Amino acid sequence: MHSKRIGDKAEQLVKTHLETTLSLAERRTLVHHAALGETPGYDFSVIRNGEHQAIEVKGTTLKQMVGFEMTANEWEAAAQINDRYSLYLVAGVDGDSPLLQVINNPLALELSGKISRHPLAWHIKMNGGT
Repeated sequence: MHSKRIGDKAEQLVKTHLETTLSLAERRTLVHHAALGETPGYDFSVIRNGEHQAIEVKGTTLKQMVGFEMTANEWEAAAQINDRYSLYLVAGVDGDSPLLQVINNPLALELSGKISRHPLAWHIKMNGGT
């Protein structure tokens, strides 16, 4: 479970970042959904300026993030939440100086052509007789 370890470490780095950059009032609303076993399509939520904000974390041991995978559930949440959905990308998770990049509203970025998404796999469900 190498990818789970990397993801967990990236989430911990983002949690520390959020706890040091959010106001006290915002920190009180911070929820680490992934740590609670919840899967709303993002790892963290927080109330900022009176609005629910969603944060999905992606991590890599590489020095820069060149691409990443999003589940259908994550993409659906991004599409529903729009400008209140952010991706926090952490490169160099195992290094001394991890780099954090924030991408806001990935759906708008896709619509503008600044990012693209491509299906990597399909889940096939057996519906009885074969």
